Amino acid sequence: MPELGLSKTYFITGATGFIGNRLARLLLENGHQVVALARSPHRARDLKSLGAIVVKGDVTDRESLREGMAGVDGVFHLAALFTFGRRHRSQMEVVNAGGTRNVFSVMRDLQIPKGVYTSSTVVFSDTHGQTVDENYFFEGTHLSEYARTKWLAHYDVAKTMIFDGLPLVIVQPSTVYGPGDQSAIAHTFLDYLQRRLPVIPKDTAFSWAHVDDVAKGHYLAMMNGRIGESYILGGPSHTLVEAMQVAARISRRRSPPLHVGPK
Repeated sequence: MPELGLSKTYFITGATGFIGNRLARLLLENGHQVVALARSPHRARDLKSLGAIVVKGDVTDRESLREGMAGVDGVFHLAALFTFGRRHRSQMEVVNAGGTRNVFSVMRDLQIPKGVYTSSTVVFSDTHGQTVDENYFFEGTHLSEYARTKWLAHYDVAKTMIFDGLPLVIVQPSTVYGPGDQSAIAHTFLDYLQRRLPVIPKDTAFSWAHVDDVAKGHYLAMMNGRIGESYILGGPSHTLVEAMQVAARISRRRSPPLHVGPK
């Protein structure tokens, strides 16, 4: 619990998401107030039952952000769109880059003293086995539209606004896992457990981080992070083959027999 008189109020976008929900709960558990932005407030009813204030709004609608953000002590911006296929590609830029600009423009207008932006290590693209730090800069063809739009949000929006004086800290989660995960990685494990995964790439590797550790990293970035700094929130690096071998030991199933290389 925070010391007497140090309880604060934090505005969160993406509070109904995988990491955001954990972060909101962590803040509430530590005696802080949470204002959760939600396009569909009923999706945040679990947080409301825990004492959070839920406000209806959308990061693509700048004016919908003002009421919930007014008077808070800090802003966590986690909301992002990830989707496959061409149908929603243009919307990813609207949400991931445009939405980030909206959130932090309102934060600037309201003179909120500190913000934390959730970027991603996906902005580094494929490092071809090289272990990199927060100073690494990727230029080239991105692995996906999600990676491209998160790159835009990181460098063209967040970094630029920091340069212009916005009191912002950036965190970069790596591959996040844990209960409630609905990502492509989680579905890969489900396919394996349901015997629908005949092959896996042998050289694909990720830096794995548990969702509760990532949520705590966000919390610490707000409490102790230095304005203008970026912090990778990642754990040990392991190949997908190694991860499946762990899953095989836990589930007592054989791991997929075929490990396919990139060429």
